[in-house]
Amino acid sequence: MCELKEKVVFLQGLAQGMEIDAESKEGKLITSMLEVMADMADAMAEMSDSLDEVFDYVDELDEDLRSMLTDSGVLLAGVRRLLEHEGYRHE
Repeated sequence: MCELKEKVVFLQGLAQGMEIDAESKEGKLITSMLEVMADMADAMAEMSDSLDEVFDYVDELDEDLRSMLTDSGVLLAGVRRLLEHEGYRHE
């Protein structure tokens, strides 16, 4: 996302270098478009950061689930051995 922000800043610099009259119709349009692009780049960067956090959280949940499944599998195997030792058979 940083690249997008850099591109918007570059365009803003070009517009300033062109000395566009901010009071003309075209100047108002270009200035407004650059402001909107800057806002969009900021919003996209925030969404990207939030998405990274969600991916990290999902990875943690996946690890926890795998651990729980492994632990429950070990527990279940232990219970089966105990029951078989006591004479119970699972069919």
